[in-house]
Amino acid sequence: MHVERIRTNAPAITLPEVKAHMRVDDDFDDAEIAALTSAATLEVEEYAGIAITSQTVRVTLHGWGEDTHLSLPIGPVADSATVTTTLDGEAFTDFTFTTGKHPAITVAELTDGLQDGVVIVEYPAGYSTTPDD
Repeated sequence: MHVERIRTNAPAITLPEVKAHMRVDDDFDDAEIAALTSAATLEVEEYAGIAITSQTVRVTLHGWGEDTHLSLPIGPVADSATVTTTLDGEAFTDFTFTTGKHPAITVAELTDGLQDGVVIVEYPAGYSTTPDD
């Protein structure tokens, strides 16, 4: 399983909020503080398997495997979210998509093409689109 995050570059927290927390009044370190904040956000997301800010997650499988249920690696996923799934480049829709903190896909049945083909699952994940959320 290969997992790719396609980020929107929206910060999880604003620079003024970080500076207020750090009790920094000067402006000469703004670039460094912003870079460290971004790095810390990425570290938390990777460690916890979450998306803090909205992003698209692309999961590539080389064959589905033996189980009809596939737990997706990054959440949360909003109830209104839609998933795009392809099997060897063709749209695949014979599945149920579970949203929430632990998203998943369950296929109706395992076929030879599904078990042997390249499956790409793409879905939106994240708690918010802006730091204010």
